[in-house]
Amino acid sequence: MFRRSVWFLSLFLMSVITLGSPCFGKTLTVKDFVQEPLVFTYGKDEALSLTLENKLKIEGFYSKNMRELNDMNNAGPTAAPFAETGGFDKVFFTKFTDDFKLTHKFKNLDCDWTRITCTAGIRLKGSFGDPEAGFKTGPTPIKDLDVVMGLHRHAFNVHVPVVREIWMELLLNDLMGMGWNQKHTFTLGLFPFALGRGISLGDAYAIAPDVVGYDPESSVEQYAPGFKLSGSFLDDKMCDYDFYVALLQNRSGSFDTVNEKILGRLYGHRYNQGRGFGAVNFIVAGRLKNVLVDEPCRKISIEPYALFDDERFQRVEAPSDASTKMGTIGCASECVLGDFEFGFDGALNVGKQNVYGLDRNTVSKELRNGLMYAVNTKVVDAGTGNKALYTPINQNLVGKVIGETTPNSCIATEWNGAEIPRDNLLVEPVLRNAADRFRDPYVNIYNGAMFVFDWSYYFANPNLKLAGTFGYATGDDAPNLDLDAVGDSDVDGTYSGFVSLQELYSGKRVRSAVLLSGKGSFPRLLSFPINARVGGGVPTSTSRFNNLVFTGGALWLEREYGCTLWRINPNVLAFWQEHAARIAVVDNRDVFASKFLGTEANIYVDCFTTKGLNCFLVTGFFLPGSHYEAVAGRPLSAAERRYLDRLDRTGVSEEWVPTLGHDPAYFINAGFEYKF
Repeated sequence: MFRRSVWFLSLFLMSVITLGSPCFGKTLTVKDFVQEPLVFTYGKDEALSLTLENKLKIEGFYSKNMRELNDMNNAGPTAAPFAETGGFDKVFFTKFTDDFKLTHKFKNLDCDWTRITCTAGIRLKGSFGDPEAGFKTGPTPIKDLDVVMGLHRHAFNVHVPVVREIWMELLLNDLMGMGWNQKHTFTLGLFPFALGRGISLGDAYAIAPDVVGYDPESSVEQYAPGFKLSGSFLDDKMCDYDFYVALLQNRSGSFDTVNEKILGRLYGHRYNQGRGFGAVNFIVAGRLKNVLVDEPCRKISIEPYALFDDERFQRVEAPSDASTKMGTIGCASECVLGDFEFGFDGALNVGKQNVYGLDRNTVSKELRNGLMYAVNTKVVDAGTGNKALYTPINQNLVGKVIGETTPNSCIATEWNGAEIPRDNLLVEPVLRNAADRFRDPYVNIYNGAMFVFDWSYYFANPNLKLAGTFGYATGDDAPNLDLDAVGDSDVDGTYSGFVSLQELYSGKRVRSAVLLSGKGSFPRLLSFPINARVGGGVPTSTSRFNNLVFTGGALWLEREYGCTLWRINPNVLAFWQEHAARIAVVDNRDVFASKFLGTEANIYVDCFTTKGLNCFLVTGFFLPGSHYEAVAGRPLSAAERRYLDRLDRTGVSEEWVPTLGHDPAYFINAGFEYKF
């Protein structure tokens, strides 16, 4: 069926290319189908204006093997024991997304500059037949007596609107009464902002769960709150600047959040568990936008930029058990020389992550002979080998070591796996710490890098553009995960993988609809834990613009057919890992998986039939490379398995779970987009 679909699509595209004809002798372009927004001007000399914009997109989506690359997970209704199922790695949905934006402007007629701009954008979206898939509440931990049990969240069972953007831009020249020759503005609220191509810093503050398909950028549900100073140092936009501050998370806005008890497992905080003031995650960024050449057939621009990310209460294993201070320095450029154009974006990470000392022991529930008990997860009864029961006597011993520590203590070597001291050797139980109960503090240094380059050449006849691209992002094993023995991650003080922020890059002149698109669809695996006790034997994975090398090419063809315009964009890309995944140790020799991830081929088809209306089709497939052949058979991560198991009430633990394979994956996404 898949081969027949590809053959039919190829025949359809060839017919479009060969049968095209102009509409009434006029050469059509995409601009001819742009529906201008509704603008209403009023006031004295029409200095006030109100602009209404709306974009409605209705689409359908189907995919197979896009999560696990495994046909065995989709064996069909005859595969025992799943006689009534049709597969576990197939997805189908139909949804709508409506973006309504209202913009009000107050213009300065003396200098033709806008004094005040106010914009509010509302999004309404939903999945047909599944309204709760649209939005969910934030996760909240559940506490039953002294046992904290996972996270709980609710879904909305009706389609609800969300504020996607709301911001105000003020003209500082008027606001401050300064006679500057160049325009300077101040913007604050929820608004889009990105550096370069949006890799080092994008505008994907809050996104939809899955971003595969036609337009990954449209999956941004909300822009980050912040403010921006913008302006120019020279006339004609020869040297513009932006200074940007984003407030990503604030846990100091109320008495409850400041005093929330979340630090009790950190060294030195056993009896001082409140979060405290100052838990604010913010980003500071700046850039210069320089237009070096601006002529009809030549244009060269360059954008050096830098950012600083301060995340004081970061999560590695437990809430607020680490902090990050990271900077990124980069430069982007675009160049147009007649029919030839190219561009690039490159950046380096600097900074560090402080990982605090942590007591991994928690209190959880456990079934023993059909009875429920509260137990300690990282302390065992030395006599029976079972997890130590939650009792007043036991808890007094369990908290003895951690209660006497300071934030900079180093106790793991001494107390991991050791017997806990007792005051009364005759009465009190003999308890022993697990081999990985304590994690001493350590530091990770960031030094990742990335670079992307693409080009295109335009042929006037037959209105064809040829493009190519190359991308590179460094990778490394997760610095906060033990791979071989307990505590071995503590000595890995460098993380060489590139760290992007709020990124949804899917390509510019050559587009990816599968493996890029922000997080990608299926896991790109890193090294496996060799010691079965460490990490549960589940490999780590990476996503977004990290540990990746790719190259590819594309064609852009515009063709008229009657009074419609067709735009066809096939793309082919090949992907590799920059940092190889270690999968075994044989005779004291590391064995690595192949770096070759696979090949993606996709095609974007846009049909512009009337002003504002675009009928689109995006389809593609991914052929896994030798990397996935080497790592096939691995199950889902422990976190994913817990999530999928959350509704199971049978108590069955030895059940079938999906595993990773190396079978081809494909998808199709089609729909209508109307702007008015």
